[in-house]
Amino acid sequence: MKVTILITVLIVSTALLGSSFLVNITPLESDQPFQFQNQAGSRTSNIGYTVISNTDSDSTIIVLGGWLFKPSGEEETLETSLEIYSENDSYSKKLTLVREGMYYTLKPLLVSYPSGYSLKVMGIEAMISADGGEDMTVVNYLLVDLVAKDRLSAGIEIGLEKEGKFVETPLTGIEPVVIIKAGSKPTGGYQLSIQNVKLSGDQIQVQAKLKSPGKNDYVTQAFTYPFIAFRLLDLMVGEYRILVNMDVEVDSSIVKTEQFSGTFYVD
Repeated sequence: MKVTILITVLIVSTALLGSSFLVNITPLESDQPFQFQNQAGSRTSNIGYTVISNTDSDSTIIVLGGWLFKPSGEEETLETSLEIYSENDSYSKKLTLVREGMYYTLKPLLVSYPSGYSLKVMGIEAMISADGGEDMTVVNYLLVDLVAKDRLSAGIEIGLEKEGKFVETPLTGIEPVVIIKAGSKPTGGYQLSIQNVKLSGDQIQVQAKLKSPGKNDYVTQAFTYPFIAFRLLDLMVGEYRILVNMDVEVDSSIVKTEQFSGTFYVD
């Protein structure tokens, strides 16, 4: 997936010797919102992170952010902990969450630490494998012929199939159905497809692609509403968060990536 991160380092990264290993934490600033490749957490607290180090590197380097939903209270700031640890060693640092409306947010940070250690912030673990890469497994899925309730707006709908029809619900049984919608398009010729579906902890990541018609393609001169429906297979009982990254392709180039997310419970 093509991800662009524009950052400006506010201060020089400083080595923090909270234990016998080296940790670097640098605040970042961007002229546009950060889009993270990975998400973890729940509907009340969430972290996002992107791994930017190579899998064979001695250090894991990630861009990290997060939020906490807390509509009540008058505090302007709130503290949380960032923990980096192994079986034999640990490091901890207090971080400041800033009030923004009904949320406390953790501003984006560049974090570097030795590969093979685990990282947790706001009590949520970033699922990163020991070699610095993403610890993810492939999720089996099956395309189904079901129609979304609202095809005008881009986004996702989550539910189940009941008597051959789609029912939108957060309680999805053992085989959740997800519908990805590209929204209203001015012509025909748009093709929406699933590239892969992966699982990391309780987070499901879906990579999709919306291919736009070419300049010389003959297409229907009427509004269309591309969507695709698929059933997730072999999930265990529990709550899941799903993140859909939809690459928009024009003339064989990815011009942007749209993100949709939601939560559901497999019972």
